[in-house]
Amino acid sequence: MNLRDFIKKRAFLLKVTAISLVVLTVHISSRNTDSHNDDSHHEFTQLMTPLGLYEIGEDGYYIRAVKNGYDIFRNTPRYAGRFTTKSASDKVNSCSDCHTLKQLSYAWVTSDRYVEKYNRRLMFEEKVMRCYVAEDRMNGYAPSFFDPAIQNIKILSRFMAQGLGLSEGDIE
Repeated sequence: MNLRDFIKKRAFLLKVTAISLVVLTVHISSRNTDSHNDDSHHEFTQLMTPLGLYEIGEDGYYIRAVKNGYDIFRNTPRYAGRFTTKSASDKVNSCSDCHTLKQLSYAWVTSDRYVEKYNRRLMFEEKVMRCYVAEDRMNGYAPSFFDPAIQNIKILSRFMAQGLGLSEGDIE
């Protein structure tokens, strides 16, 4: 074996080792970031099971929408950060900093009412959008009416209202 063949074999082994280390590092680091999601999922499951969410199945678009709404509600900067506060030092960063899930469900059943301040009917989605941008709330950016950050919160609040046995017009 000459020197050139020896160097080629060593270079190949070095490349394979480097690629393996990169793949292993990415794999290990991705596993560590999911710990918050596991805690959130466990908390979500404990909260939703008594309300009957899983009676319709273990997975599906509706269950995912409720879960996504819950994630946005509990940790808005992580799941809808594009609309939340403009800086990390702002006081309010998540929906759950100001509201409870019960209040959210009451907001759903009392939505689409005439609001004298605006001289028109205000839909639930508009209430959520106003909460994102209000200076005394999240002081963030306005999402569009059909953005998943709005629609998933709407689906979550509708499910919570149904689970709590609320109907249109119930007042907390």
